[in-house]
Amino acid sequence: MANIDIKLSSELMQRLSLPSCASFSLGKPELPSITLPTGGTIKALADVTKGVPTDCSLNFNLMLQITPLLASMECLFEVLKLVGALKKFFEAAAKGFVEVPAAAVELLNAFEGVAKCITFPFGTGAFLFVRDLLKMIGSILRCIGQGLKSTAALMGGLTVQIQAAQDAGNTELMEALGCARDNALASAQGSLLAIEPITLVLGMAEPFLGIAGVSPVKLPAVGGADNAEALDALADGLLGTSQVLLTLAEGIKVPGG
Repeated sequence: MANIDIKLSSELMQRLSLPSCASFSLGKPELPSITLPTGGTIKALADVTKGVPTDCSLNFNLMLQITPLLASMECLFEVLKLVGALKKFFEAAAKGFVEVPAAAVELLNAFEGVAKCITFPFGTGAFLFVRDLLKMIGSILRCIGQGLKSTAALMGGLTVQIQAAQDAGNTELMEALGCARDNALASAQGSLLAIEPITLVLGMAEPFLGIAGVSPVKLPAVGGADNAEALDALADGLLGTSQVLLTLAEGIKVPGG
């Protein structure tokens, strides 16, 4: 059967050509943060179970963190109100007896707000908190490590295909495969955004870890994970740390448990 060459218009040829990598490449997200009234800072947590983090998902996650945080700061606000009432009381006492009764009533009301915060139960709760925290972080690290393992394998296969396309002189396929490899790396680096907040959480939880007899936990460094081999090595480190944390969690002895 004879081959018939059909001349296509330049517009149709353009539509049939492979799109450039820039048209669908993944950008590297940045972790948004918010400064707390106490002067500290919290950052969004990258939920890698829902795909590559985006600015929208990261900021929404940050918003979800604020509500329970503000609830936990209730006692701090009550203490600040008490300090303000004490200041007014002493100022009233310095001015004379007339203004003291009103200031004393305000001071008593402020004490009532703080009364519920005076006792802080440091019983089995601290041990249970550490156990559950280690389980949670161990599970997250295992999830990230397994994901990185898969991504590293994918990148390794794409590298082989890119080399084959290069040997065949297929530049369009090389570009498409290279873009897929770059996107896989961007996805992996997005997953690694979760490491820094986890490190911060472990740092803040060190007093509780000490109560439960657990030494400070150090996570593997994530720098330089820019190729399949480095990602695979980092995945091994995260999976190893995950197993250590899960083992520690199982070994925590809860008083009275």
